[in-house]
Amino acid sequence: MTNRRIALWASALLLLARLAVAQSYTVTDLGTFTGGTISQGNGINNLGQIAGYARFKNYNAHGFVWSATAGLKDLGSIPPETNFSSAQAINSAGDVVGYSDYNALLQTHAVLWSHGAIHDLGTLPGGTTSSANSINDSNQIAGYSDGTGNAIHAVLWSKTGSIEDLGALPGGYSQGFALNSQGTVVGFSDTAHGNWAGFVWTKSAGIQQLPFLNGGGNASANAINDLGEIAGGSGDFAVIWHTMPSTAYRAWAR
Repeated sequence: MTNRRIALWASALLLLARLAVAQSYTVTDLGTFTGGTISQGNGINNLGQIAGYARFKNYNAHGFVWSATAGLKDLGSIPPETNFSSAQAINSAGDVVGYSDYNALLQTHAVLWSHGAIHDLGTLPGGTTSSANSINDSNQIAGYSDGTGNAIHAVLWSKTGSIEDLGALPGGYSQGFALNSQGTVVGFSDTAHGNWAGFVWTKSAGIQQLPFLNGGGNASANAINDLGEIAGGSGDFAVIWHTMPSTAYRAWAR
């Protein structure tokens, strides 16, 4: 009887697998701003709200948030409205982050759109350029900024608006791409050998280089979940980094 039940369960699982493979999708055009012909979605939250950017007739672009009920909403930019902006990510509360031009030199600052207002997140001390790439539900924001000496480093903005320099690997350049609910940040940084490596940053351990697949090449860590699993690329392959019992990371090709 036990063997028969196992066989029935196996058959059911195979049927579900075939149904999953056969699942079809529909595609919805989110539109663009009046007169524009280009738009792109960059982030989505659990409510189906989408953040991205769209162009106007004059080829300028602004960040947007889209929902099924309200459609495409222009988020604006750091004044004046002729400045370019792009929305990169959105959390479950509908808070959106990205970047906006802020001067005639077309330099950008990281911005947070929240409750109908835009907030300039600024830069590290002495810096002129920053960008926000990811936001969690605690309103921690990961991205990058330059600072004194023009070195670009991955940074973490707290919900109070303070900015923390996450440092870099020995090559001196880094960008933060994503973070999870615990505030663990991942991204990429150049090494002392001149190649790119994925990194993971935590408050307790600081910035750590992730291992390369097969020992070399270039790599970037692009996403992290609440289990601490990290997705990205190493060499020519998509990879997932898992923590090992020693708390070190190991890369697996997918």
